[in-house]
Amino acid sequence: MEWESYFQKRILDRGYDYYFDDRVDNLHIKPNRIKAVVHGTDFYHVEIKLNGNQIIGMSCDCPYALDGHNCKHMAAVLYEWQLSATYPVIDNSKLVKEASEEDVRSFLIQGLYDNPDIVESFKQYTQNEFFLTTMIDDLEGVVDSYSDGYHYIEYEFSRDFCDNYEDAVDKWLDLLKEKKQYSLAFQFLLKAYEVFYKLDIEDKECETFELSFTIISQWANIIMCMDDLERLEAFAELGQYLNSMRDYYDRQKILEIFFDCLNGKEFLKLKLDFVKEQLDYIESHDDIFNREYALEGFAKMYLDLLRKNNVSNQEINVIYKKYWKCDSIRMDCVFTCINNKEYDKALDYIDKCIDLDYENQALMKRDIELKKDIYKKQGNTKAYREELKNLILFFNDTNIDDYIELRSHYNDKEWITERDSLIEQLAPGCFLCEILETEQLYGQLFDVILRSNNRDLLHQYTHVLNDEYPEKLIQLYREFVEKQAESTGSRKHYYQIVEELRIMKSITGGDKVVDEIIKKWKIQYKNRSAMLDELNRV
Repeated sequence: MEWESYFQKRILDRGYDYYFDDRVDNLHIKPNRIKAVVHGTDFYHVEIKLNGNQIIGMSCDCPYALDGHNCKHMAAVLYEWQLSATYPVIDNSKLVKEASEEDVRSFLIQGLYDNPDIVESFKQYTQNEFFLTTMIDDLEGVVDSYSDGYHYIEYEFSRDFCDNYEDAVDKWLDLLKEKKQYSLAFQFLLKAYEVFYKLDIEDKECETFELSFTIISQWANIIMCMDDLERLEAFAELGQYLNSMRDYYDRQKILEIFFDCLNGKEFLKLKLDFVKEQLDYIESHDDIFNREYALEGFAKMYLDLLRKNNVSNQEINVIYKKYWKCDSIRMDCVFTCINNKEYDKALDYIDKCIDLDYENQALMKRDIELKKDIYKKQGNTKAYREELKNLILFFNDTNIDDYIELRSHYNDKEWITERDSLIEQLAPGCFLCEILETEQLYGQLFDVILRSNNRDLLHQYTHVLNDEYPEKLIQLYREFVEKQAESTGSRKHYYQIVEELRIMKSITGGDKVVDEIIKKWKIQYKNRSAMLDELNRV
């Protein structure tokens, strides 16, 4: 098929797996486009644009496609499209309904005789009782097929294991849902996650994350099918299970998904009590892995639940004070003040944040940006300019836009003094060069590049400096390449010299100098065949 050439083989294979596993839903085919939703680690929306049967464009909102690649979700949709074009959908239920009972029984008996591999599935489907031990034994069988006996699965088997484990889970889950045995289905998923959680798997391409997410998402789907009493029982079972988990990161993520399914007011107190219990445990145990992260996650969850319970501001302030060391709590406090237009109070809180964040560049920068934005809202130009200067002077990843913004708040005369002061304080590097180019201070730019001894910077700004300093640039490049040519090396070494010569040729008057150098080298280094070969590329 022509469209298959648009995909890497591994992507195509994974797309086919997704198609085969019925992960394509809501397929809509029109003369000029195809739309569908594909179930992966999330629900991804795919659109294929057509001109007749010719594909003229594809899009998907998964991270891989957003980076400009054709993804497995697109491939899965195209396989589904191909199937629908080749084999029109048949209404199976209508076929069975129109057949006589005798015909159905005869066909089924013959079908089971011809396909002994589906006999067990038929037995499982028709039995009225399901035993949790039987289902878990089935999952353990998949584990045993791929593990070394110590619950370790090697890198090369991770993909196949995850696919087969998911198939086994889905098989039993479909049966349980068909029989409306939702409580048992929930218990089964808990055990399925537990079995998987205990494994040591060398991940290949995020398969383990996808599988764990799939199982957790199935919990959510099952809970939505339960009545209120079943949900309460499921909540209690989940609580017991989570308390046995070592990793609080996983606890938090599971709870977030689970809580989204329990929206009724009757569950609010249960949620609050459970999260408070988690918090109390974390606070009283110093040996918890990644304790600070766990404390922050559950503290924020507790705060959000208190808000949903419409507690007083006084109670909220107690939480702020108690968990102030947690960044998300501090930011909640700050943004609450900002949203209420209590700007002075927000500024006081940000200063307290800075006292805690001073060793973390990212957090410090965020704090200063928040102060800057508040001063702008207040119309405090002087303070606003000071925070812009702080961003420019003290952070390595400062954006040139901040510099341009600062410049716009000075008149021409004031700016020259301020500009020179900033330039004097900045270390030689990319950002300073960007400023000097913006200000067209090419002499200073050339000096900074020389002082930095950074070839990447020299390459980046050669075209900028060419008009003003062609001779100096040529001399700089000449000294470098001749020094490099003194020593022999691999073909890569000569390739790099040639790349320098190519840049040199782009400088005004550089082509003549490069020709002279090459002519000289062909005599001087006549025995270096690899070097001579590379020089022919100049």
